[in-house]
Amino acid sequence: MPLFFATPKRNISPPPELPDADPLLKFDMSEKKQEIFEDVRDRVSKKAQFTRTGRMPWTQVTISLPIQSPTSTEEEDLAVIWSLMKGIDCSEKENGDICWSSYGSESFWEWLGVDHKNLKPVHKFIHPVNYETGARKVTTLKNKIKRATSVAEVVMLEQELEQAMGNVNESDEIPSGNENYHWATIGEFFVTYKKDKQTKKAKKNELQVTLKVRCSYLGNGDPRLNNGYLCSIKRLNDVDDCLDPDSDVYRAYRGLGLL
Repeated sequence: MPLFFATPKRNISPPPELPDADPLLKFDMSEKKQEIFEDVRDRVSKKAQFTRTGRMPWTQVTISLPIQSPTSTEEEDLAVIWSLMKGIDCSEKENGDICWSSYGSESFWEWLGVDHKNLKPVHKFIHPVNYETGARKVTTLKNKIKRATSVAEVVMLEQELEQAMGNVNESDEIPSGNENYHWATIGEFFVTYKKDKQTKKAKKNELQVTLKVRCSYLGNGDPRLNNGYLCSIKRLNDVDDCLDPDSDVYRAYRGLGLL
């Protein structure tokens, strides 16, 4: 039996009565999408925790969209949101929340207008990311302590937490060397607009949507040592995008007939 049930959704398209969005925008769409791209990369790099077990962590960012007036109509607000999400499949939950979803890094780049085919990995993938740092275990233990029901259990968990915290690398420096420098890519993303919960509309003249991305581990290698590329990758189908075509590793793949 499933532990939870997904909120029912129905697929929708932009209502035909929405006004033209261009006169309503108080931001440059290309600049906003570039900002989203950089915010996601920064957030994943700092917050996501990857493990050898293949964990695919979620990371969330809030997108703020300036509007002309806090008294804008619902149709005007929707026109602004739909203009941002053009080209992405959309559905509506029973509670009225509107959701856009898509899968794969190429879909993410194309939505944001990133010219990914002409960019080196160093400029499009997410790096460096946290990989087996021990921070995830620390977070898990802290949560267990909060839920502990006896003094003995708390004492045992706190001892384990102290040991785990001693193993976490707390350095703020970018990890050096191919083995210590790790990369990730976008696996899927979801954008949600809660039209009935826009608390910043009256206060800051802005609408907000939530962007959640699920990431997958890509490989390792310091781009400063590899001409902006990775040194090794996890998935064979990423070879062309990730490895330097002038590298020995790339030539080895070609020699084995894998390219």
